[in-house]
Amino acid sequence: MRLSTTSYAILGLLDLRPWTAYELTKHMRRNLHYFFPRAESGIYGEFKKLTSSGMATAEASSQGNRTRTTYTITDKGRQALQEWLSTPTERAFAMDSEGMLRVLYAGAGTVDDLRRTAAEFEAEAREMLRMAQDVTNAFLAGTDVAQRDAHLRVILTDFTRLYVTAILQWSHRTQELLATWDDVAPQGKEAVTRQRLEEWAREIDTLLDERCIRCGGSLPPAPPPGVRLPRPRGSPSAPPAPGRSPCGWALRTRRCSPRWCRWSPCRATRSPSSASPLSGWRASSPASPSASRRSI
Repeated sequence: MRLSTTSYAILGLLDLRPWTAYELTKHMRRNLHYFFPRAESGIYGEFKKLTSSGMATAEASSQGNRTRTTYTITDKGRQALQEWLSTPTERAFAMDSEGMLRVLYAGAGTVDDLRRTAAEFEAEAREMLRMAQDVTNAFLAGTDVAQRDAHLRVILTDFTRLYVTAILQWSHRTQELLATWDDVAPQGKEAVTRQRLEEWAREIDTLLDERCIRCGGSLPPAPPPGVRLPRPRGSPSAPPAPGRSPCGWALRTRRCSPRWCRWSPCRATRSPSSASPLSGWRASSPASPSASRRSI
């Protein structure tokens, strides 16, 4: 039986603990609602699919005049979840936003419509922050239902933090721009439009540039996932370590690792008066890496 992504989302929650359908639906609104909302629809049908395939069990119990069914993951369900996690994603990231759709076609409306949409982004982002505050406090208190996975959830919360920050920044920036508009017609907005497009073009070039942004050296291919990048040691003239530029910058972050950067062309451009973490470095002979270490 082919399972949907929603089925795997439910298996992941069942792997934490047994749930009733009501409890699980309520918990989904606390986390999956913000990045995988479709898991909230058709949840009862998914439970039937999982129980009929032997990936979950259903146990009915009575509580007063009500009958409740508790679902528990089976070994087969855990195996299916593990196998799914080992496969590539069909699409790791996709945006589904009615607000952005309204921005896209804002020319058919009024500037007040667009202002309202931008303000709604801010309101929803702040609502998300309040939910994130409750979840974060629960983890800090050690009482969250997913406490055992706190070391993994912090990766998700890091994404949430950057995501909500970006929404708030965009909303504020957009509301400031719209405050100067009288309508949504293009007349009189050409200069600002071009300025923002040029800013974005430069940012795209920077983000896609596969050269070291410090020394201009070509970046070798990134190492396979899970392979730790070694610090560049030895002669500065030696080939760069996998995933690093000649001056020792990491491929993924392209942030300098000043303690280990000993590539002389990069180092020679730095002056002792430079107001950066690299200040005080001196150009030295490539044949003397120990002297380079002393100059740090």
